[in-house]
Amino acid sequence: MMQRQASCIDLFKSAAPGIPLPPKPILTRWGTWISASMYYCEHIEAIRNVIQKLNPEDAVSIDKVQKLIF
Repeated sequence: MMQRQASCIDLFKSAAPGIPLPPKPILTRWGTWISASMYYCEHIEAIRNVIQKLNPEDAVSIDKVQKLIF
């Protein structure tokens, strides 16, 4: 799992250079959810670019998000 996570981070950094990694919202803190939603609004095209590069056969969630976002 750690290897896959590291490769996803590397993919994100190469596909969206200069953009920080997405924030991690905390369930009990509303401000973190707002910050996360603002991040995705600001960087939607870069996020789409990264999602497009993922292999949908690696996980059902990747397949689903690719169908939703494209």
